Amino acid sequence: MLRTGRSARVDEAELDTVGGPDADVLRLRGFLYQVGSPVVVEGELWGAILVSAALGIVFFAAIRLVESIVLRGRPDAQGL
Repeated sequence: MLRTGRSARVDEAELDTVGGPDADVLRLRGFLYQVGSPVVVEGELWGAILVSAALGIVFFAAIRLVESIVLRGRPDAQGL
């Protein structure tokens, strides 16, 4: 998300290929699924919404949450 400025998600298989202290903490704590999206208001970056989950089913619910919050009302919105 930081590199592209677009919504992104990481699942358990992808997290296994990522190194670094942040990925290590996520694995250690069991948060194997992440989804995030930048929040843009009137063309300006306002912040971001990030969700981490330990279970895959929660991950898919998080994707829907991000879509409903961030993408609502944006005619140019692209899904995750």
